[in-house]
Amino acid sequence: NLKGVSANKSFSTTFTVTPENTIGEKIYNLGNKQWDIPELKDLLEKTLTKEEKVHNFRLTHKFPDIGEKLMLLNASRNDHTSMILLVITDITSQERAYSTLKESAKSVDKIAGFIVGREIKMVELKAEIANLKKSISESLPKS
Repeated sequence: NLKGVSANKSFSTTFTVTPENTIGEKIYNLGNKQWDIPELKDLLEKTLTKEEKVHNFRLTHKFPDIGEKLMLLNASRNDHTSMILLVITDITSQERAYSTLKESAKSVDKIAGFIVGREIKMVELKAEIANLKKSISESLPKS
């Protein structure tokens, strides 16, 4: 029936729900129905009826009070109890850090490209100066 049997402190803290309000409550009704997410329903129904395991399913959802969260879901059914173990990992901050790191790497690549281009130009200019010096010295009368 997809009702909560337990919720750990991390879940309660991250998603601002109390364990007391989670236990016995249908997952879709948690937090004023903010967990009424079609992808989550589909995922849990498949796990329950087809006994499929879910491994690292990425789900993004905007919660009214806590904002957008990117979560990694893992779920499997326990055949002896017909219960589903659902593990939700909030990876929002890790994804933001990764995106920031990617953007920083792009900036570093641009700067490195500029520096390398500048160094190549310096080498070319030094060679041109050397050629000009040689040309000037060859054109001067010899004493």
